[in-house]
Amino acid sequence: MRSSLAGETQAYVETLDMLEFTKVFYSLFLDPWKSLSDVESIFEKQHKSPVITDAKSLYDALERSESSTRNLTERRTAIEVTAIRQRLEHGFIYTGWVNSDRQMADGLTKPQAAWKLLEIMSAGKWKIVWDATFQSARKLKVAARSEGKRDFDG
Repeated sequence: MRSSLAGETQAYVETLDMLEFTKVFYSLFLDPWKSLSDVESIFEKQHKSPVITDAKSLYDALERSESSTRNLTERRTAIEVTAIRQRLEHGFIYTGWVNSDRQMADGLTKPQAAWKLLEIMSAGKWKIVWDATFQSARKLKVAARSEGKRDFDG
């Protein structure tokens, strides 16, 4: 990968592909005689699904205007971002951003983030927290320490 944005974009696309495959598979599981000729009708009958990222640069690239992909130096990444945008326009999925401490998938790939997965599994529940100010985990930790909170207090 040339950049972290390229890597995050590729991971997002792979996740999106898996999500769409799972939705079609689930639909066929419920109704095995369903025709696959109109995949959009399958998605319309299901709830919108979130695809969450902790990559602010990817989130910004997806949420900004179409012309912003012209500023991406990696052409393949710009193409992938445009393709993701087109899939988002259908309204069957939506994207969101969380800071890195709220990204539970990190515990699956990064040994130093395994505590996140342990927290989720021991609590038995998880809440996606929207932060309109887009505060990074590092800034939130500094603020929490100054208030005497633990690193992960909600």
